[in-house]
Amino acid sequence: MKPSKKPFCIFGHAIDVPTREAHHRHMHNEYEILLFLKGSAQYRIEGTTYNLIPGDLLFIRPRTFHYLIPQDNTEYERCVVQFSEDTIPDELGDVAQTAAEIRNLPKGDPLRRTFDRVCEAEAFVTEDELALLTRCLIVEALISMKYSPAAPVNRAVQRNDALTDILRYIDEHPSEPLRAQALADRFFVSRSWVEHVFREQLGITVRQYVSKKRILYAQGLIKNGLSPTLAAEHCHFDNYTTFYRNYRKILKRSPEEDARR
Repeated sequence: MKPSKKPFCIFGHAIDVPTREAHHRHMHNEYEILLFLKGSAQYRIEGTTYNLIPGDLLFIRPRTFHYLIPQDNTEYERCVVQFSEDTIPDELGDVAQTAAEIRNLPKGDPLRRTFDRVCEAEAFVTEDELALLTRCLIVEALISMKYSPAAPVNRAVQRNDALTDILRYIDEHPSEPLRAQALADRFFVSRSWVEHVFREQLGITVRQYVSKKRILYAQGLIKNGLSPTLAAEHCHFDNYTTFYRNYRKILKRSPEEDARR
């Protein structure tokens, strides 16, 4: 009997002086928890930008566009956990869907102490042991979110509800070849407004954003057993060559590589 596949989860602790180029705008198919420990920065998650203070915990869901916005040249310290959906116990699946996007963990908070312990252990445990500790950390974080709902965090410095509605619609219809004009018509705004707000607030074009969403959706289909060719058809790409080129550009690997995994 083959051993069961281990859920994907990684833990990292880093300190550096950030640049806008190093912390690129991105999205992925995994969940991400980021604990901000030190620095001067804002963080963009889809249609909302937050001012960060030490102890802020960001909970970032799959296929969510996000990036750091450094405010000066001070050191940026954080812990980052990325994990696949199959890491989440069935009993906590609802928490992952409803948890607040941002909360603050003051010094002495039990969950923050657990982050500290995993940071310390990272230096001497094996890779498998760190993965086990990380899975325990994820479960503890979700339980904390379930029983200690986040207090309102009023540090959103920019929130565009119209943009948020558009982004939510794109996320709920990732297989559709959505274009700026179609989105403008659906949400009763002008095409120029849609194109402007994407460039100004996300730093990306509508076409680029939709393409990333569709490729990530296709990746999920492929990892769940659908052939790359059928995934490309399902996501309404004009031809496989276009799909393949976009896949490699966005994910830095081919659809066939993910199919073999």
